[in-house]
Amino acid sequence: MRYALRQRWVRILTSYVLALGGVVVSVYLLVPKTSELRAIRSVLNDSDTWLLLVAGGLELLSIWFYALTTRQLTQRHKERISKRFILAVTVAATAIGNSLPFGAGVTAVYAFRKLESRGVSRKDSVLAVGATNAVAVATLALLAALSALLGGSTVLNGGDIVILLGVGALAFLLVAYVRLAVRSLVYVFEVLRGLRRYGFGEARDRARTKGAEVADFELSRADLAFASFYAFLNWFFDLLALLLAVHIVHAHVPLFGVVAAYFVGALAANLPITPGGLGVVEGSLAVALIAFGGGRTTVLAAVLLYRLVSFWIWLPTGWIVHFVMSFFNQRQHRMTVEFVETLVDGEVSS
Repeated sequence: MRYALRQRWVRILTSYVLALGGVVVSVYLLVPKTSELRAIRSVLNDSDTWLLLVAGGLELLSIWFYALTTRQLTQRHKERISKRFILAVTVAATAIGNSLPFGAGVTAVYAFRKLESRGVSRKDSVLAVGATNAVAVATLALLAALSALLGGSTVLNGGDIVILLGVGALAFLLVAYVRLAVRSLVYVFEVLRGLRRYGFGEARDRARTKGAEVADFELSRADLAFASFYAFLNWFFDLLALLLAVHIVHAHVPLFGVVAAYFVGALAANLPITPGGLGVVEGSLAVALIAFGGGRTTVLAAVLLYRLVSFWIWLPTGWIVHFVMSFFNQRQHRMTVEFVETLVDGEVSS
């Protein structure tokens, strides 16, 4: 028990150290830019910064619809997965993932564990988390490609658009035919493993049986359609937050330029380079917005405001939610153990 607690605190402290390291790196990069920061501050002083509250609300809506994407993909267990619970899990998982390199994997494991703790089967938990990520990536890739096609983006070339369309279509197909994909993978693996001990015929029969046992989940077309719609709204409200940040500082960037820059930044955020795309997202957004005609100072101010409401605010918020959830989970577990022990003691004494 003590070893498990020690491991847990080591993981938590490591996350904080890495997050603090990201802050230090950011400060180190910003210190030489003091003149630009002063110019940014003057821009912010002349702006309607109260609109940041609206931008924060838009980001909350974005997270809310991402949470609904996961819940939609766990429809068989919706009586166990409340909307409030899945929102809390999403906020906490996002903060934890943004505190670590390769945070997407950490976020997925965290969400999987939380779903499993609510009685969702391991297979359905893996399916829900994996399908949520696949649908989010597919929606992002297709929206980015579509915006480049319609607007003639100078940021993404023809090859990039083809790749994005291919990634989006493949991800959607994998989710739509996830049962077939899993059965096929299990079948091939079990046949290859069984050839050493059995003949081909018996190995094939065993592989079919095993595949049917493993892929006993179902994902309806309605669930996929609703999940895709929620994933679209997730990106849409996040995009609105960036548009509002650009409006607050009066950066003169055309609408399509902001849209194209947003998708470039969103794609960069999914690269496992730094925690939460720290530095990568800011640089990608700033370069793209400047390429579409924005002034350097106002663009940097807009990017900083957008990252404030989409990244920095949710780090402490998510960690607080995580600790509150852990506290109540441990309390409930302790009460359950005490109740069982009381029943056992009563039966023994009688």
